Amino acid sequence: MEILPVASKEKFTWPSVSCSFIRTSSPKNNNSFFHAMNTVMKDFRESNDDKEEFIKDQRQWLFDQINIQDWWTIQQGQFALLQLSQIFIVWLSCLFDGTMANFEEDEEDTSLSCLGTEEVKNWKPILEVIALKYETFGDIWKVMFPPLFIRKEFISHWVEQCPLETTATNYADIFKNHLLETSHRHVLDFFKKYPKFSQHQRQQVIQTTESILCELYKKLVPYVFDLHRRQILMDTKKIKMETIMGISPYLPYDILFLNAETREVFADTRGWFLSEENPVIILLYYPSISHYENCGQLSGQSKICRVFSSDNEWIQYLRSEV
Repeated sequence: MEILPVASKEKFTWPSVSCSFIRTSSPKNNNSFFHAMNTVMKDFRESNDDKEEFIKDQRQWLFDQINIQDWWTIQQGQFALLQLSQIFIVWLSCLFDGTMANFEEDEEDTSLSCLGTEEVKNWKPILEVIALKYETFGDIWKVMFPPLFIRKEFISHWVEQCPLETTATNYADIFKNHLLETSHRHVLDFFKKYPKFSQHQRQQVIQTTESILCELYKKLVPYVFDLHRRQILMDTKKIKMETIMGISPYLPYDILFLNAETREVFADTRGWFLSEENPVIILLYYPSISHYENCGQLSGQSKICRVFSSDNEWIQYLRSEV
């Protein structure tokens, strides 16, 4: 499927679903998600007022709602862990690297770390303070934690060690403890490769490494949460699925995303944040360009149903395909 021209609708079918669907176009801009979601509201569809101004206010309202307690509990802590790991890769790679030579940017990256270039001015001073404090340890650190190892192994090992804690209330401590455990195992492996360290030196290396990681992590958590919040105000960037996941607790609907490019059910916000069931809406999603269109069910000759109950037969079928 290709995105629709502006101000148009089109009838279409979906695999294994017998009813007829209608998709409604959204502007080809960074607000297509909000246009697609708000299309369910008659007042929004028929309004002659500036819809972009309405969406700007909507973004600000969502920014004001986001709180750190909800952030920790999205996907039982895994969402926060993902965002923390994305930035931590950058920080650990650039620590003791004043030239930022180890900072790499991927143009196709859609994670928080893709904001790295714009954000260097905000996080570089954090690293500089810690690097100066532990300056004499820099050479050992660079050998123990080369950037390629950090990107390919260390962070993934940390994330894999953090279990799903469905009843946890202290994810920050849980993730920090697993970070230190992952680091400790790596340092012990390092000593096997470099056995000439004395027992006293080994203890110093272990303690200094833990101190550095604890100080970085203490700064990491509030920084990443703040960056997560600020994403929703960045109307110069397209809304990524990660951003939608972060605002899902505050949306008035559960949203089913249908992948318009593969014609498969892509995601269901109902599984991201445990709360009371909401009415359901459906959006077509174009992952390659982060574009969204509203999807409704044709009822009769002209009526379009855009909001559904959770017990709707074909909503339940689509959810079974997630």
